[in-house]
Parts: sequence; structure tokens; C-alpha cells
Amino acid sequence: MTTTTTKHVHTILNKEFCTGELKDIVNHGMSAGVSGFIYSSELHDCFESNTEVIMDYLDDMADQLGDEPNGYRMVLNSMERRGIEFDSLQVFKEQAVWMYVECIAMDLLLSIGEEY
Repeated sequence: MTTTTTKHVHTILNKEFCTGELKDIVNHGMSAGVSGFIYSSELHDCFESNTEVIMDYLDDMADQLGDEPNGYRMVLNSMERRGIEFDSLQVFKEQAVWMYVECIAMDLLLSIGEEY
């Protein structure tokens, strides 16, 4: 399992976060710098180890939103809206991991009744 929650600690992709850190992720995004998700090598390894979990979640999210045909396209469209050039598969992997963590952080906060 890649997402767990205890009373004060939440785990996303094998990294632990307190509720305050989840709020920071939701309010400021992963690009603000989140330990364990900063360096390209960390993000590459994270994506490679969790590709199915990440992309299945993003596919489901795209389906729920109805705007995008799949998670892959949703990530690419998000990159385009923010002016991030898709010049390598690595850039996609980084953005997919960040999008996944940001969305899971929001889901976790909502599930425990925390406002962000």
C-alpha cells in the first residue's frame, strides 16, 4: 500500500507527512520543495517504483473530471497550461509524481475533515 494514515502521520509513496505538511503541499504545491520529491533521480525512482499506482489514480481522476481522456493527457495538459515544456519523459515523470502527491494530500485532508 502506498497511502496510509495514522492519527498524526500520513504516508504517500513511502514518505511520511504530518497534517501540516499535507496542508503545505495542497496550498503551495510540490514545486515549493518537498523532501524526498525534489531531485530528478528521486522522482524518477519514485515513478518507476509506483507507475501503476500513480497512473491508475490519475486515470481515475481524469475520468471523474471528464475533461481529459486519461491521466497521461491530464498531466501533459497541466504542463502546457503552466508553460512547462515536455522535452523528455523524465519531465513527465516528475510532473506525474507531483500531481499524484498533491491530489492524494488533498484527498487525505478531506478524509480527516481538515481544512486547508
